[in-house]
Formats: sequence, structure tokens, C-alpha cells
Amino acid sequence: MFGPCTDKQSAAITLFSVCWTKVRNINIWKDHDLDYILHKGDMIFKETGISHALHVNELPQQVNVENIVFDVTIVSQVDGHIENISDSDDSSEVNIFLDENLFFSEKVTGAIIFFNGPCVSILKERVKVR
Repeated sequence: MFGPCTDKQSAAITLFSVCWTKVRNINIWKDHDLDYILHKGDMIFKETGISHALHVNELPQQVNVENIVFDVTIVSQVDGHIENISDSDDSSEVNIFLDENLFFSEKVTGAIIFFNGPCVSILKERVKVR
């Protein structure tokens, strides 16, 4: 689906997903929302003209979602290594700590965690578990 952009556009996709939460509540997301996020994030990545996985400082300063322009502001950036600090023998278990005072601020929409290429978005929305 993504051709030469495969494995390079995850930062753009996660950025778009954070913006999309302000347009459409996560509680009503459907499969087509996820497809839309993947497609639009891929388009954002291609528009940068960069051929490698995006770094934080290479994220676009604005994202247009359904004719709503979102200004992208890096509120805080922490660099370091993620280590397994739990008592579990499961090497796949990782603990990530966010500054809750910062993350739960009204000004912060979400967070993106970069893993040397792949990224994960943390979306700020209460999700109903059924």
C-alpha cells in the first residue's frame, strides 16, 4: 500500500492520529477512520520530501485536517533509552513514564513516542470500554 514509504512514515501517521482525535471522538472511530489516518499520514510524510523516517524536528509545523489547521508544537522532548525495569522476565514488557502534569494539561492533545523509526501515538481521550 505504501510502497517505498513503508516503515518510514509512522511519525506522520501518529501525528495525524493525534490531530484526528480533535475532529472525531475516539469512542466512535471505525475501521474507515484508521484507514483514513494511515492514508493521510502517508500523504503528510510524502509532502515533507524526506526519504528517511522523520525525526521530531522534521515534523511539519502545521497539519490540515478536514480544513482545520493544527499548529504542531513540541511542548517537551525527552531523549533516552527504554529499558525493562520491571520484575517480569518478559523482555517485551516496557514501562514508559510521562510527566502527568504536562500530559494532562489542557494545551496538550497527545504524545508521540519515537522508537528509532517506528512511532506510537498516545491519544488524550476517554475511551469507553465495553
